[in-house]
This record gives sequence, structure tokens and C-alpha cells, in this order.
Amino acid sequence: TTLAQTIQVTIASAGKRATAVAVENARRSGESLVDVLSVAKRPRRPAVGVRGRKAELVANFFRLRVGGGVVFHYGNDVEIKPTANGPTNRQVLDRWRATNARVLNAGAAMTAVYDGKRNLFTVGEFPVRKVVQVDGKVKFEEVFEVVLAGGVEGSRKNYTLRLRLVNQISLQRLLTFANGTTREAPKEALMALEVLLRQGPLGKLGLSSSSGGSFYDMRMERAIPVGGGLAVHRGWYQSVRTSYKEVLLNLDVCSTSFYEAGPLLNTITRFLNKPHPSQIRLDPQTHTRLTRHLQNLNIQISYRSRGRNRYKIKSLTTHPASRTLVPHAPTVTVKEYFWRQYNVRLEWPELPCVVCGREGDILIPVELCEVRRGQ
Repeated sequence: TTLAQTIQVTIASAGKRATAVAVENARRSGESLVDVLSVAKRPRRPAVGVRGRKAELVANFFRLRVGGGVVFHYGNDVEIKPTANGPTNRQVLDRWRATNARVLNAGAAMTAVYDGKRNLFTVGEFPVRKVVQVDGKVKFEEVFEVVLAGGVEGSRKNYTLRLRLVNQISLQRLLTFANGTTREAPKEALMALEVLLRQGPLGKLGLSSSSGGSFYDMRMERAIPVGGGLAVHRGWYQSVRTSYKEVLLNLDVCSTSFYEAGPLLNTITRFLNKPHPSQIRLDPQTHTRLTRHLQNLNIQISYRSRGRNRYKIKSLTTHPASRTLVPHAPTVTVKEYFWRQYNVRLEWPELPCVVCGREGDILIPVELCEVRRGQ
């Protein structure tokens, strides 16, 4: 375009005669037109747009009404021994809540929320009165003995639960931060809200959480098989966010693959893409692939009514159950041992056994194992 056309466009858009004069002077003096227009005063926007169709925006954020008050934090010192996983820890807390509600603050016990690890929050204070020194600071704690029934008849396990009061969290700080009064985000208050909002899906709805704030519906009829003994379960992810003068709950859909719960033999046949267990042939390469696929998988057994019934797979035996010897009986094969000890006749003795236990001395035929859900 010519300089005259540029001047006409500039005059029309600016709407000021002074701008046109400045442009003309710039043309005569050889000054840059861009520099002149950058300092020229632009007109203010007269109004917002009124034409077109209005569109409603839907956001995946929901307002949270957070009141004031104090939350008691028993954090980083909620210790359960022997060490267990999150679901077992929650069972220990539920049992402790039921057996100690009378001697404790009943309201605080019923409203306690737990993250499954080392943090517990309540709206009332527990009567923890034992004084201890931790890193030169005075702390109050209490130790409880909890007995948890096992998964098989007659089995019981003792746990030790230590509660130590760490801090009192004011939820008012969360409101002042959202209002812009303070700049430092109250991390403990946000963590307490996160744990509180996770308690419902894990407890009342019975959903499974793989990690963080993700929750999945583990009902098999809702699963989508993807092959290899895996299935996709749908769920959602949630997190607490702060915005201008508000505290929001963010929800997003998510999907993750899990091992299909059920007989371990089904998982193996699907992973190897075999229609029937009789067609399974494990050469060294296939054996290595299968071992990696099953390693650290949690299983359970049902061929006995007493004793431990849950294990974690470490590896697979290199020989089938018909030729693998029992560690504590070197002259007896696994096939013979299960027939003599449990009156169980193996249907597939040519398949290997899973190796479990810290020392790798527990051998279980694959056909007697069940894959636990939620992993």
C-alpha cells in the first residue's frame, strides 16, 4: 500500500485529526510511521459488543464454601506398625475409631479424615496427653493397640497406632488468602481439604484410588478390556484450587488401565494371547516377558482357611509345578505337596509357580492364585 493509503487507514481507525497531522509531519520529515503511531493516543472503546449469539461457558470448577474454625492436624507422625498399604491403614483407623470412640472425643473420632499414610485431620482434639521430646520440641502423643481381623477365618493381626499432635490449622487463613489479604498460600489448610474431599469417594462410594486425587470405578461391568489381561477403568481427578476470592474444586475425567481381577491363569492366557491354558508354551524369552508382566502383582489364595492368604509375586519358577521341588521338602514336587497337604489336584501341573515371600521360598501354582482388584 502507498503512504497515502496508510494515512487514510490510520485516520479512520484513530478518529483523531491530531493523529493525521502527526502522520503527515512524519512523512515530510522522514520519521518512522510506526514510531509516530505507537505514541499516538488511541480512542477508548465505546461499548461492549451486542451482536451475535450469546454462548454459555461450562467450566469444570465448583465453588467450595469454607467456613472458619480450627482443624487439628496429627500429621507426619501417624505411625502404623507393622507397615501396611493405604487400604489396610484405613482399615486400622476404622477399627481404632470403632473401639476407642467411647474413651476419645466421639465427635472428633467420627469426623477424622485420613490420607492413608501419615496425616490425619479432625475438627475436635483427641485427648493425647503423653509428653515426648521430638527434635528438641515438646509434643503430645498417644499409642493405641489395634487388632484387625484377617482375610481368612480365625486370623488376626495386631497393629500399633501412634497419634502425635503436630499443629492446629486455622481455615480462616485460607479465606484471607483467597481474598488477597495474605500472599502466602496456607498449604496445610489446602492439604486438609484435599484429604477431606478424598474421604468420601474412598469410603462411602468404595472407589479405588491409584495415586494422588484420581478415583476409578472398579466394577468389572464398567471396565473396557484392552487385551493382555488389562482393562481400562474410567474415573475422575479432583484437586482444590484457589482463585480470586474463592476456593474451587477442580474435576477432570480420566482413564487408566488395571489388571483384570480374577484367576491369574486368565491373566496369563490373555497376555500370551492363547485361547486355552493347554496351549501355553514358555520358552526362555516368553518366560522373561511373562515374569516382567506379573512382577509385584498382588494375589490372593483360597485353597486354605487359615493363615496368610495374600502375597506379592516376585517371579516365576523356571520349571513347571510337576518338576519344581518344595524348598523345605527337597524330595517333594509342588504338585505332590499340594495333593498331600491340601488335597488339591492340579489341573495344569505343566505350568510354572509364582515365587512369593521375602526369601522367595513360597511357591504357589498359578492356577490357585487370584488377581486382586485395583492394581
